[in-house]
Amino acid sequence: MALVKTNELDQSTAQPSTKPALDEDRDAGRAEAVRRRARNTARRQQTAERIAAAATQLSSAVSQSVAASEQLGRSMEQIATGAEEAASAAQETLQAVSSSAAAVRQQRDNSRSAMKRLDAMKDEVEGANRLIEGMVAGVRKGVGRQEDAVKQVNAMAESAREVGEIVRAVTRIADQTNLLALNAAVEAASAGEHGKGFAVVADEVRALAETAQSSADRIQTHVVTIGEQVETLVEKIQQAAEAGADDRRAGDEAIQQLERTRKSMDEMLTGARAILETAEQSAQVSERVQQQMEKVAAASEQQSSACEEAARMVSQQNRALAECQASTQHLAQVAEEVKANTNGSGRGADLASSAEQLAASVEEIQRATEQIGTAIEQIEQGARMQSQGASATSAEVEQLLGGARQAAERADAMVEQGDRILELLKENREKVEAMLGRIADNGEDSLRFHQDVAGVEGVCADIERVMKSIETVNIKTSMLAVSGGIEAARAGEFGDGFVVVANDIRNLSQDAAENAEQVGEVVGNARSQVDASQHLFDTLARDFSGDAERYQEIVESLELVEKRIQGVVSGNRESAQASHEIRNAVEEAKTAVEQIASAATQADQSSAEAAAAARQQGQGARELAKAAEEIAGLADELQAL
Repeated sequence: MALVKTNELDQSTAQPSTKPALDEDRDAGRAEAVRRRARNTARRQQTAERIAAAATQLSSAVSQSVAASEQLGRSMEQIATGAEEAASAAQETLQAVSSSAAAVRQQRDNSRSAMKRLDAMKDEVEGANRLIEGMVAGVRKGVGRQEDAVKQVNAMAESAREVGEIVRAVTRIADQTNLLALNAAVEAASAGEHGKGFAVVADEVRALAETAQSSADRIQTHVVTIGEQVETLVEKIQQAAEAGADDRRAGDEAIQQLERTRKSMDEMLTGARAILETAEQSAQVSERVQQQMEKVAAASEQQSSACEEAARMVSQQNRALAECQASTQHLAQVAEEVKANTNGSGRGADLASSAEQLAASVEEIQRATEQIGTAIEQIEQGARMQSQGASATSAEVEQLLGGARQAAERADAMVEQGDRILELLKENREKVEAMLGRIADNGEDSLRFHQDVAGVEGVCADIERVMKSIETVNIKTSMLAVSGGIEAARAGEFGDGFVVVANDIRNLSQDAAENAEQVGEVVGNARSQVDASQHLFDTLARDFSGDAERYQEIVESLELVEKRIQGVVSGNRESAQASHEIRNAVEEAKTAVEQIASAATQADQSSAEAAAAARQQGQGARELAKAAEEIAGLADELQAL
């Protein structure tokens, strides 16, 4: 500048005529230049200050956006974690419900099978009951006949006693006849030669009396034998009748037990029907729970996808914000340079380039913010779906849990009832088997009783034969009495004693004949009683044997019912186990649903925080856009300086 001034002074000295005008022009130009420079300097200072203010505003907006972005990142992490937990819980619920559904199907099948078996067994039990009633009636009839047999046999014993009484009379007659024979022998000896014929008669009468005595003793022995046989037979028959009475009572108890069994089966049938109804309801509820959990799983997947998209957008935002941060630092540097009046116009182009980059970054941030907002809306929608699904499923799960508990209680009760029924059936079967065994024994005993009575019949036949010999003796004795009378007549006055003895012998013979006739009648009655007893024992043997074979069907029926009840009990145990498995699975599902509800609540809170952060980001993006526009204008102004 000093050099310019020297030249100007030289030119002014050389041309004195134009000097004043030129000096004025020069001074005016210099002043204008000074003023222009001053204005430019002031404008640069203002621009620098505005750039610095814009940089500060931009830095604040960037910091706000960075803070919002960090909050978004944290919220997305929480939501992603919750979505993963919800998805896992939904899968656990699906698995638990699927497992419980399989157990429910098994429970339903077992209940239907139990109902079918119980219906069939009720008919079989009723049939067995009718058979037992028939068997008891047969036992009652048999006991009645055994009591009749006891009467018949006792009648035989009475006949035997009558025979014994009569035979004792025959024995007394024989004794008297023997005494008369001795008297006759004495009279004959007293008569000497006149009594020889009568002595012969006396000897023969004595011999016949001894024969009658021997026969009477033999009959008496038979009577004792009959008495002993009849006493033993009566005792055996009475024992059989008492056993029959016990069987009758056992049969009545078996009928009552089978009636209790049938009622227990009705209760089991009611329980099986209730379990079936619960199982069918549980199957429907399980299907609804599965549908809800599939929706929850889909919502969780939607949340996860939205979280991934939001995280990707946040990452883009972070890169754009980093660029904005760099632009902020660059603007601060430009502002310092402009303030220092260092290459201000040259920095205008640089500032314009930074403004363009900043605008591009802000636009990217805004796009990302919009997409994040869309993702947050999806996340909120997923959270609502999770919450709704958890709420709806919670009630369904409680219903499943209640049904499982009721089914478990009913199944356990049915197992206990089934065990009691098995005990009753086993006890009944053992009673019936014992009864059938005794019935068969009664049949064999009746055959033996028949044989025993046949032995009595043989004794009666022998008594008849002996009585015939006694009758023969009586006839001979009577004839000898006639002969004695003839001999007494021949002896004349020496035969008077013979006449008396002969008459006494004839009278005794007639008495013996009458007694023999009575014995014959009594023995005949006894033989008729024997025949009746034998026929009765034949009937008893036939009936008892037939009943033992016929009512064997009861045992087979009860064994079949036992096997079927065992199948029902086994199915009930499976149902009880299935109920416990269902309950455990549903409790797991309940826990999982609670986790889903908790995750939905957390997702709702996190999405609210994310939405707030997104709004904050939007505000920051708008401020960044505003700052970018201002910086672009400042760049234009700076370039114009």
